[in-house]
Amino acid sequence: MRAVIIARPGTFVLLSGKPKEYLKTADSGAVRPQAFCPQCGTALYSTSVGDDPKPYNVRVGVLRQRYELAPRRQLFVQSQQAWVYDLNSITKFEKMPPPSR
Repeated sequence: MRAVIIARPGTFVLLSGKPKEYLKTADSGAVRPQAFCPQCGTALYSTSVGDDPKPYNVRVGVLRQRYELAPRRQLFVQSQQAWVYDLNSITKFEKMPPPSR
């Protein structure tokens, strides 16, 4: 499961650093660069190949503004797990819980 914000073509700018990228080939045959932090491996974004201005699917967790962003649509719901509809019924923790025994 991913939460992404789609940056319009020509608007995405990295403030610092240079990510590592690898090219992922989808089942459709489309090739998409996937970018990660070279130090910790955090996923940053995916985009399309080429140098033209293009949209970027930026992972919400890496954005300073993430608390201001509310979901507006869902994609790929045909493969969504049934438990997604009932997340309010599970135990929640403020931080990493102690290991279970």
